[in-house]
Amino acid sequence: MKIRCHHDVKIEVLLKLFEATTKKTISEKTRLKSKKINKILEDFKNRNFIQELKTKDGQVLYHTTPKGRELVKDFKNVVERLEGEENNEKKK
Repeated sequence: MKIRCHHDVKIEVLLKLFEATTKKTISEKTRLKSKKINKILEDFKNRNFIQELKTKDGQVLYHTTPKGRELVKDFKNVVERLEGEENNEKKK
């Protein structure tokens, strides 16, 4: 099992929310406990990284906002740069 840092976990949640998703589905796909999911979702809502949508039947869905998508893009750029520098160091 791969150990994930909290940044990886948060980005993984945002990625799962690119399509509107229920809290249960997020929990199943990320293998995180409900308490942790609730904390992350609340933080993301407060920062406008996600939005909460309600369906006609009352189901609550979560979806990444443009601001959240921009965060994912920025995070991926940082990771790519770090991995590129790491690969350059190995070649020396």
